[in-house]
Amino acid sequence: MSLFFNGKKLNVDTDSLGMSFRDKYDLGDKDAVLVIDEVSATCQLNFFITVAGKADVKISSTFGTCDDTPKIVQSGGKIILRMKDTKGRNVKYIFENGVISENGKILKVQ
Repeated sequence: MSLFFNGKKLNVDTDSLGMSFRDKYDLGDKDAVLVIDEVSATCQLNFFITVAGKADVKISSTFGTCDDTPKIVQSGGKIILRMKDTKGRNVKYIFENGVISENGKILKVQ
């Protein structure tokens, strides 16, 4: 699966079965798009965020728990996703300044 911006193919690290756009967020001089990454039949979806400025696009690490009903809010420059893991526990992801954290721990940068 490929993702393009201004006619250029972006380097997305995924073996996706399909991608779709969930929501767009205004981050001042940049736009962020939450992308649904359909990874397999057993895990319906994960997410990643693309941030587009005037000249470039950055892509976050893939994240998620396979929960297809996350609660999503924007608070200033943060995008916060709350979802359940496979054992029903709460997991909170925060995207801020190009970085994703899971329950306060920064995820590996792609």
